Amino acid sequence: KSLLANLIALLAALLGAKVLIVDPKSERGNWAKVLTWLKPYLNIIELSPAKENKGKLDMFRVMIKSLGSNPADEEIREASKIAAEYALTILGTLCGYKTADEKMEYLADAVNLVSQDKEPNMTKVITSLEHLSNKAESSNDRDIYGRVRKTILNMINNSAYAHLLFGDGTEEVIDITKPINIIQTQNLTIPEEGKDEGEYTYQERVGMALLLCTSSIGMEFARQGRDMLKLFVQDEASVLKRSSTGKALKNRMVKMGRTEFASIMLIGQNVSDIGEDEDVKANIGTKFAFATKSKAEAREVLKYLELNYESEELQEMLLELPTGVCLMKDIEGRVAILEVEPLFDELIEAFNTTPELKIDADKTEVLDESRNEAITETEEEPLRSQVNAESDQISDVNDSVEIESTSLKEKENESEDKPAVLDFLSEWGN
Repeated sequence: KSLLANLIALLAALLGAKVLIVDPKSERGNWAKVLTWLKPYLNIIELSPAKENKGKLDMFRVMIKSLGSNPADEEIREASKIAAEYALTILGTLCGYKTADEKMEYLADAVNLVSQDKEPNMTKVITSLEHLSNKAESSNDRDIYGRVRKTILNMINNSAYAHLLFGDGTEEVIDITKPINIIQTQNLTIPEEGKDEGEYTYQERVGMALLLCTSSIGMEFARQGRDMLKLFVQDEASVLKRSSTGKALKNRMVKMGRTEFASIMLIGQNVSDIGEDEDVKANIGTKFAFATKSKAEAREVLKYLELNYESEELQEMLLELPTGVCLMKDIEGRVAILEVEPLFDELIEAFNTTPELKIDADKTEVLDESRNEAITETEEEPLRSQVNAESDQISDVNDSVEIESTSLKEKENESEDKPAVLDFLSEWGN
């Protein structure tokens, strides 16, 4: 699934689209190392607990930066209003408040106050809560403003990641203006599916707040004008449905895609990861379904593709689909079997999601250094066999690909420095 999404995203960018990928599993860090020709157009944003990342996801600063250099005052005010909507949702999740919770009203007072500031940022929400508490006429209001402020401070002090959300205007926020932008998060703690939101730990609340923040940035990315196609890829889409606010954001995202000339790509393990909302499902144009391991899920997939889900033959076919082969339903309603083939070794290597196994240009085995140090004599041989099997598999795939265009082969021989994928696209364009 990820390989197909990556391939579509890369080709879309090479043909003129702007791409943003939110990757909660940090599986795309290899792109810059392998696809060196892509570096000038690629921006990989690593969100780690490091101190230098403080304020990197400050929603107010991200929104204002997206306006470019020297924005007009009116543009800043409008961006601040939109940022305030997202900030309230993110902070509500961080604090564990539901929409109907009384404390949300007090939090909204502080967020709205900051949105009217000439230089808004998320840290000012905390100072605004203190200001509102000091100004409050009743002891009850004073107490609630104070408790909301204390909750936010506790989240920052007791979590490695919460500080990413709170900038003071001096930090460098994320930049999503390159043709391909990838936001990667490392080791976020995400609540298990079905867990009651009231039982989330501090770390789980921070994890959900960060995911809502990156998805909110994706929403605004998709709104960057209708003069170009934007592709927003949300990997591990199931994480959004683990909270009520996440579900609402995902539904809004999918419905918004068409009006903003944006393609929203959701990647999940099951049909239910996309959501139960029929309106959302109806707004998804092209669908790809890979092999599944259970008949129950096979039925759901067939039902989603509007095929005969009672058919034993179709169910068995879904259970037995080989790796890299899927069912595709296009926007015209046609369904066919599709094989995903990247064609080029460098794309296979860049899109590899198995960190301990890497294949070099000569297809010889290369082990991750940290893994290599830990290998014992008893582990070495089985692992070597696994690597060789992987290498042979990729060799088989490459041997099966035949490019009939002699002019393309001539170009490849003439210029060793030019990436094969660019030659292929040039030939395709001609």
